[in-house]
Amino acid sequence: MTGEGPKDAPEKDEAPLADGAPGPGDAPELPPEATPADAPEGAAARRPAAFDPRMLEALVCPETRGPLTYDKSRQELISHAIGLAYPIRSGIPVMLTEEARNLKED
Repeated sequence: MTGEGPKDAPEKDEAPLADGAPGPGDAPELPPEATPADAPEGAAARRPAAFDPRMLEALVCPETRGPLTYDKSRQELISHAIGLAYPIRSGIPVMLTEEARNLKED
């Protein structure tokens, strides 16, 4: 064996970077239009993820196993059978009964 196998190849992190090139942990710089003008300093540069209504095909109420409806204005998934509204946070439905809003109390 000559010793010229994959073991002798430099590791990914060992490769030198060109001047000005981002390093392994550097985040890419976003264009100014990616950040709202009124966003506070250090705010996330992208919009929160939106809920995809196609997810309703796979989601059911965790209590009744019945269908849910999407309330876009309140960002909630509604279980009319049990009278609960499950919140959607950052585009992700929170399907925990203890986090749900009771519709009968409104």
